[in-house]
Amino acid sequence: TAINKLIKLEPGDAEARIFRGKIHWAQGSQQQGDTDLSCATRIAPEHPEVILFQAKIYAKAQQLYREAVEALQDGRLDMCVTLVGDAMALTNHCDMKLLLLRATAHRKSGDHQAALADVDKAACSYLSAMLGQSGVEDDEKELGDDVDYGPLRAELEQKLSLVAPAKKEPPQLTRQRSLVWNEMALSHMLAGDHKLALPYLRDVISAEAKLMRDAAGFEQTEEG
Repeated sequence: TAINKLIKLEPGDAEARIFRGKIHWAQGSQQQGDTDLSCATRIAPEHPEVILFQAKIYAKAQQLYREAVEALQDGRLDMCVTLVGDAMALTNHCDMKLLLLRATAHRKSGDHQAALADVDKAACSYLSAMLGQSGVEDDEKELGDDVDYGPLRAELEQKLSLVAPAKKEPPQLTRQRSLVWNEMALSHMLAGDHKLALPYLRDVISAEAKLMRDAAGFEQTEEG
């Protein structure tokens, strides 16, 4: 069609992308329409049609988040994970609120490794943002599912401590990680494998001590 030819010739034409996206929507091809509008968002983020599209996407993601919370509260853990994934696909794969919610669902279902991955992914996203705000150019890493977030988190924490020692990961991340470690330790203890439980117990103690130190430092800052 003419619009497809135009986009092939001018892939950076936001108006053409928006127009074709609306055609897809009118024909019932929601995903194809969303793809075109997403492309238009990258090309012309201030375009009125793009702003309207983003508002609709955000509202849909928020609804999915609320449904995911309800699923978690009802014990429908698999549904919670699915809904969070759908919300991430619409907005941000590194959204801390969504990752923490999914981590909670994974933890409650006993998938501790998946829970830790989500917590550390959220931490990496946050720490990278803090490094950027501190003027540090960090090698951008794609935060995909195949990344080992534990070592990456430690690396980013080390970098941030050198340029902005007062900035720490949010306590809810540390607390959620501590909960996962605690459950992993308990699982090993119940299985009679105390040697495997011990490192996780040490991690829990370290995490709780970190929370206390950070809280004390915050209080001192407030008093000062």
